[in-house]
This record gives sequence, structure tokens and C-alpha cells, in this order.
Amino acid sequence: MRVIVEGLRLDLVAADAIGQGGEAIVYRSGDRAIKIYQGLTADALAEKAEKLRTYPRSVPAGVIAPLAMAYDVKGHLVGYAMRFLDGALDGQRLASKKHRGGVPSGQAVTAATVTQWLRALAGLLEALHAAKVVAGDLNEGNVLWAQGTAWIIDADSHQFGNHPCTVAHEKYLDPRLYGVDLSSRCALSVSSDWYAFAVLAFSVWLFGHPYGGVHPTLGTMARRAEARVSVLRPDVTRPKSLLSFEVLPPALLDWFSRTFDGDLREKMPATLLDLVWTTCACGLEHARQTCPACASRGVIRARPVVDRHGRVRAIVIASGVRDVAAFQARPSRVRLEGDYLVDGDGLRVGQILEGATVVSHGSRLGFGYYRAGKLTHHFLWRVGRAGLVPVALPAIEGRLVGHQVVFDDQHVLVAWQSVLNGRLKAFVALIDASGRVLGSASGHPDDSPLLTSTSGFALAGGRVLRATERGVLSVVVDASALLPGSLFVDAEPFVSEGCELLPGPGGSLYVVTEERITQLCLEGE
Repeated sequence: MRVIVEGLRLDLVAADAIGQGGEAIVYRSGDRAIKIYQGLTADALAEKAEKLRTYPRSVPAGVIAPLAMAYDVKGHLVGYAMRFLDGALDGQRLASKKHRGGVPSGQAVTAATVTQWLRALAGLLEALHAAKVVAGDLNEGNVLWAQGTAWIIDADSHQFGNHPCTVAHEKYLDPRLYGVDLSSRCALSVSSDWYAFAVLAFSVWLFGHPYGGVHPTLGTMARRAEARVSVLRPDVTRPKSLLSFEVLPPALLDWFSRTFDGDLREKMPATLLDLVWTTCACGLEHARQTCPACASRGVIRARPVVDRHGRVRAIVIASGVRDVAAFQARPSRVRLEGDYLVDGDGLRVGQILEGATVVSHGSRLGFGYYRAGKLTHHFLWRVGRAGLVPVALPAIEGRLVGHQVVFDDQHVLVAWQSVLNGRLKAFVALIDASGRVLGSASGHPDDSPLLTSTSGFALAGGRVLRATERGVLSVVVDASALLPGSLFVDAEPFVSEGCELLPGPGGSLYVVTEERITQLCLEGE
């Protein structure tokens, strides 16, 4: 694609793409990023042009503001140029246990680092408000950590003057605005921005959403948010992946409760952001005077080598970050060379789209995809053979927030989640070695236990299993649909949403978390 920015002609190719959302693709061009709109009507582009032209120049430097308009060769607006930040991490990475272990430079991101970032983000957001701009769609994908500080992106969605922010991520939208048509008026506000900041802070400190977990009568996150029933409440069963609340000071927990179990909408007080983190000898990071884990442990007893629960026998076979990382490491047998996929022996497997292709593989099969605009091309191949087989899966719409693939010798299971117009969409499919889709499921993550996240799936001989908060769930294929099957509740103490399942010998399962690897065996088999 050829675009013109400040009189200069730029040729943007797929290999330059650094991000894609519901309405645009972002490309790198030197020290700038070029956001190119796709699929917008002439009226929508005209509104964008007016908003870009009038965007306030008084915003703080930490806001990645529009620098210049981008036009096609006919002079029509197609996007805008902004500053490019090299090596930036978004809030989604910072809120993930798995991704917090290291950054491109190899330095770990600690709770203290994240707190420093939150303090900088709070100051940046306050300065943005002083410039009479509301971030509006403040969410984990629109805030960055780079060069030791916080940044806010997606400026063309910001609300100012008579230009509303027309979309907001459902996980970060103030529940008082549920059902409001955001495009009809400037409905978002400074208060809704600070609510979104509170959700973000909770997520990066505790690795979970304030309305996560399970409630006996309020079945979805949205219903719990409407009822102001947060995961802090005793009648909500916490996700196992959520850190203990006790790592945070009581005053901060009380502020979160007044925000999520009530309607407090204010900037987080600076005293609550001024946390001092300590790493205990037990390995826990906490912001209290004494370690909450050690204080509640009492008499220390050795962990049994073998743990039994019902018919499940669990054996811890490794613990510690290094052991887990080594266990999960899988050497790659393929590489991308230009516009070809090449295996370890130099065999050209097939042609792909340079710079826009993502691949993974098992021992016998491989799977990949590339995106070009609104097109997504999915394919698989047999390891050691030339030829890519197209797979008839739907296009990935919006900003991709999670993508996982697992294999056995004759099957592939692929799962992804994306955000489109502020709403999460999830998809999972089982595919055989010929590329035939045997079954699939799609919808909102609340619609099915198969869609809640992209992780936790295992494949063994075509049998699909998934780790959940309640145990190991079998997955069945019924008339081309993937459906929840029987639940193996005896495995509940050893698995959780977000862990990784791997098939082991003799029908056993390996459960891999950030802390340990456990082998689960069914007694009597």
C-alpha cells in the first residue's frame, strides 16, 4: 500500500505491520507508526478527519498523539502518523503471569516495576484530563510500558469537545454506562477513566479481573458488575490464578471494595499507589509489613510427594521457574525465510505472507495463519512434507488478545480470543490431519466453559480435555459443534483456568503452571 504523509510517499507492506484492531492496521515506518483505517464508510472517514485535525495539541508528551494525516495517492484520508515506541509492552502483557517473567531485554517485570508504571500512568491520565481530554477506551491494549514509564495510545478514539469516544472495552467500561449508546453523545468521563484505571491496577497487581470468579446466582462477569458483586466478596469463589488479596495493604483492598462493590469513582489516592514491595524467602512478593503467606502458615509441614484426591493421584515432578521453563521449551523445527516456510532440513514447506505469519507445530503436524486486512488464511502441514493445506476457519476479527494451538499425531486444536468494538469474541476448533474441521464453538467467553480462555486444552488421540476451575472437562464433538462433556471433579485441587495441560505416559496428564509441574494419574488405571 502506498500512502502520502507530509508530502512523502511511503510504501507499507505486510511485513511492516505491528498491530491490528477492528478498524485499522498499524505499520512501522522508520521512527513513526502509521495507522491505516480499513472498512470505514466515507462518512466515518470524514468524522475521523475532523477529529484528527482538531485533536488538542496541549496533551502531555506521554500520549501518542497524531502527528500528521496519511492520504492515498488520490488524496483521500486513510489514516495518520504517530510516534513509534520500540520495545513497548502493553497492559495485557503486564497483567499476565506467564508474560511477566521477562521482557525483550531479559529483565524481569516485578510487582515494584508494575507499581512504578501505574504511578506514571495515573499522572499521565491526570495530565490528559487537565487538557480536557478523556481517554474513554482505556484498557490493557491501549496503555504501554516503555523507556521506564507509561504511555497512552489510540488517541483517535479519545473524547474531547463534541467528539465522543464511541467504543469502550466491556471489561473496563463503568457498569453505570451499560446499555448506553456511546456514539450518541459524550457519555464517557473523567470518572469512567478512573474506574478503568482501577480495573487495570487490580488486574496487574492480582492477575485477575475484579468481577472474575464464580457466584452461585450471578453467572457472568457483566451480571456481577451490574450487581456490584466483586471477587472481593466472600460469596464469590476466587479463580485459582488470582493472587491472594493479602499481598495488598488493607487500605488498598478497602478502596477497591468501595469502587467495585460500590460506586466510588475517583482517582486512586497517591498514598495507595506508594507501595513498597518485598520478596519473602518463601518467594511471595507482597506489599505488607510481614509476609501474609508465612504469617498464616503456622506449623510448617513438608509437602507430600504424592497427593491423592478421590481417584486422582498427583505427583509434583518439578517446581521453580527454571524447571517449568525448561519443561515447556520445545525446539522449533521450522523457520520463516522471506515468503517461505522452511523446515529444519531446508525443505520449503510452502509459501506464506512475509512478516505477517504465525506458526507452531507438534511432532507430526504444524499449523499457522496470516492476516492481511480483514482476510485471515489458516493452514496446516505434515512435518517433514512439502505442501500447506488450507483450513476453512473464520477470519480473526478485531485485535487479537490470545491464540493457542495444541497437537496430537493426527489432530490440531486451535483457540483464539479477540476484541471487536469493545466486546470479546472467542473461537475454538478441532481439525484433523487432512485439514477438515471436525467441530467448533464460538461466541462470548461467558457463553461456554470452552471459550473462557485460550489456554488449558490438551489433545490425546483425538480426545480433547480442558482444565477449568472445577476440574478437568472433556470436550465432545456433536454435529460439527464442540460441546462441554463430562467433568472430572477429582482433578479440581490440581488444575485451574490458565494452566497448561500436556498428555503424559499411560493416559496421565502433566499440569504446568508458573510454579510447578504435576503429573495426574487416574487411580486403578
